Amino acid sequence: ADERAKQAEGKAFAEKVSTAGKALRAKFEAVRAEIYEVYTKADQATLNYPVKLYQMFLTLNMQVQEGDQGVTQQHGEIFGDLSAKLGTQLQLMRRLESTELAEFNKLMKEVGLPDVFVSPNPVP
Repeated sequence: ADERAKQAEGKAFAEKVSTAGKALRAKFEAVRAEIYEVYTKADQATLNYPVKLYQMFLTLNMQVQEGDQGVTQQHGEIFGDLSAKLGTQLQLMRRLESTELAEFNKLMKEVGLPDVFVSPNPVP
């Protein structure tokens, strides 16, 4: 979307493409921010920002791999909970791709710019 806004610069439809692209990007970034802490630049960043799903999965993985004990029932329950939360975000992302991104690409077609392509996602 950002690239299409750059391609539209100086043209009559530039503002329309830029506005639509910013709105689309914000919606995808909101999903991304639920999955991954976008401000994390160092290990201490998790002290300043809420822990997100990605970090929770990493922590769970570390707990399961460390030590001599096996996977506990609680590990399984946590994994199920995190997987459900991730699934919700992935469904939202797919919905954005099929609706909002499709509308953006319709605009791209109207103004003669290339579509924004998203490769098929193998995740169910």
